[in-house]
Amino acid sequence: KDKHKDWQAERMAVYAAQIANVDRGIGRMLEALRRAGKLDDTLILFLSDNGAAPDGGFGPSNSGFGFSPSSPKANWRRDKVVIRPGSGPQVMPGPHDTFAGYGLAWALTSNTPLRSTKMTAYEGGIRTPMIAHWPRVIKKGNELTNQPGHVIDFMATCLDLAGLKYPTEFRNRRPLPLEGKSLFPILRGEKRLGHEALGWATPRGRALIMGDWKIVRHADKLPWELYDLSTDPGETTNLAKNQPERVNEMATRYATWRQRVGAR
Repeated sequence: KDKHKDWQAERMAVYAAQIANVDRGIGRMLEALRRAGKLDDTLILFLSDNGAAPDGGFGPSNSGFGFSPSSPKANWRRDKVVIRPGSGPQVMPGPHDTFAGYGLAWALTSNTPLRSTKMTAYEGGIRTPMIAHWPRVIKKGNELTNQPGHVIDFMATCLDLAGLKYPTEFRNRRPLPLEGKSLFPILRGEKRLGHEALGWATPRGRALIMGDWKIVRHADKLPWELYDLSTDPGETTNLAKNQPERVNEMATRYATWRQRVGAR
């Protein structure tokens, strides 16, 4: 039984207030574009961070989140207000001198039905919703697409829309090859040739996705798990024992990707 229900509720209330504030800010931006007559010609991409964060745990904490009075970050604010360390009934979140996470329980709730949270390589830690608004190009609107994309695609998308090529040389050095692929075909309502494989190396997980299939594990020494995301996006049924050849093939592909990009 939770002894701190008021505090737990306040954690989510403060989080919800922040989301509401973001929503109002976006509304003001859209209204400014509308008044300027540029809304229909402006591409707006809005997406969340990767996965709800479990910071704050289940119960009260003495953690200062790096903002305790003795921390070098103590004066990180322009108004020099020092953040009070800890989060709990004695330090309720919300006031201008507090800094808190809403905790593991709320993070899992926010990620439902996806598994786990930020920092892991499960879908609850890497799957990110995105909204695209561009009336001049996105004709239908209010539609969902299940074509996967990645943040690495934004560079390729911007270059594509601007009609530019990725440089092979810049200031006497050779930039790393472009990893992403343009999202423009998806924005036009078309099918695009997506990534053959996408890899992740997070603080608490490793993963590779090829088509509908995904391998994932918590750490290098643990066995790979295998999931069919087309039927099991919540990653509830591990199929690794049933398909060892697929796991080995994807694990080899992951090792190659990891070495090539220098992932941890």
